[in-house]
Amino acid sequence: MEDELNRLYDEVQKDFSTFYRIINEDDEAQFTAKLTPAEGSLSLDVNFYDRGLFPPAAYHSEGHQDGSGRLSLPCAYEAVVRKSVLVCAS
Repeated sequence: MEDELNRLYDEVQKDFSTFYRIINEDDEAQFTAKLTPAEGSLSLDVNFYDRGLFPPAAYHSEGHQDGSGRLSLPCAYEAVVRKSVLVCAS
């Protein structure tokens, strides 16, 4: 079960990073994100201009944080649906 969750987290962080780069292409072309599971929680760290991974509130503007928040749930939902479709098809 843990392996399944980790694969799901990987899919979500890849989709999130891709979509975030698209909506912020003028200044975030190298953006990446990392989801880190811990007991009872899931942490999100984001790349800040290749200076490292930090919580979004550490350096990103409110506008960029708003964009992150609007992407998080749809990316998670899409990954879960995609996974469900693949399981049902097999």
